[in-house]
Amino acid sequence: MKLLLWLLPFILVLLNNGVGALSCYHYTNADESLTVVHNKSYCTSDFFEEFKNASFTGAGIEINGVKYPSTDKIGTEPFCTKALANEKDGSDWKRHMCYCFQEYCNYPFTYSEFVFRGFKISPVFPTNEDVFPMKE
Repeated sequence: MKLLLWLLPFILVLLNNGVGALSCYHYTNADESLTVVHNKSYCTSDFFEEFKNASFTGAGIEINGVKYPSTDKIGTEPFCTKALANEKDGSDWKRHMCYCFQEYCNYPFTYSEFVFRGFKISPVFPTNEDVFPMKE
């Protein structure tokens, strides 16, 4: 019994670490290799308009003391926001920052695919009419 009481805190820590932790894909043009990051609160997909490319990873809820994205979005459907990024040299470039909240929900795809999907990370499924056009 004493052993169980002694091990209980360790068991609780191990169980708690897995709750709400996501695995996300990680890819950047600099890395050029697809990996997986674990124990994240949400997954991200960033699409850069000027460069027509993207990066993918996961993050925690708090970054440098700032809660991002707004915690009222956590657990909802995937969403994207458009932002203007400012570089130190004074240049600006537009990007779409997308967030999702399920395991491996940020599967990497191209900027062209992102545009085809209507600037969303949710997949677009064809309808029967797309696959088998009705003849008149």
